[in-house]
Amino acid sequence: MRKLLLALSLSLVAGAVVAQNAAPPKQLTEEERAKIDAQRRAGCKAHEENLKMLKGSGPLAIEEDGKQREMTPAERQAQIDQTEQILAQYCGIKKKEG
Repeated sequence: MRKLLLALSLSLVAGAVVAQNAAPPKQLTEEERAKIDAQRRAGCKAHEENLKMLKGSGPLAIEEDGKQREMTPAERQAQIDQTEQILAQYCGIKKKEG
């Protein structure tokens, strides 16, 4: 079974949300802006890869209480829905119909 590594990419998005809700923003240097853009692109790429795995036919394992188990179809669909929302909101990638 392949592991689904959502925690890392979700933490990138969560960090962006916290940053958006913080005190009034300071002016960013070009270097800071480039670093943030690179992190956003990396997070978006990770979410796109996760979505491909989630929509694939192979089994996916998740860790629960220190043990791995296969995701249920309902858990898989919930992750697909959440990942599509994140891609739309933070990456500008709309859900593909069909």
